[in-house]
Amino acid sequence: KLGITFYNPQVKYWNPALLDAEHVAKETATVLLFMIDNQTRNIAGMIETAYLAALNRNIVLVIYPYVKNQTIMDERLPLQEFNDLTETKELLLSLARRKNINVFDNLQIALNLIDWLFNKNVSFDQNSTSQFKFV
Repeated sequence: KLGITFYNPQVKYWNPALLDAEHVAKETATVLLFMIDNQTRNIAGMIETAYLAALNRNIVLVIYPYVKNQTIMDERLPLQEFNDLTETKELLLSLARRKNINVFDNLQIALNLIDWLFNKNVSFDQNSTSQFKFV
């Protein structure tokens, strides 16, 4: 809709050949949009986001918090797991703040920022101080 090219690794039928396509997409992307939602545990996604942030990649992050007593894939999260997942997201947010990464709780707003930055040719350098960091 916004004319931004993207690669979405969430596919109906996954196969090993998609690993190469995903790797190339991540290596060549100007900006990486990661959505850490509350519909899955997202452990691998949080670890990958932290790793790429440590490499100083340009990241826009959307995080939806977990809710006590919520279900994931028809399974109610035990309180300890809820606490562990919430703490992991808090650690990721802490890293994002230190790395000056844009963080949102709304996907459309994150997409609008990316669109605006591309259209204005604004640098995505997360290491610079910017008024566009919403953490």
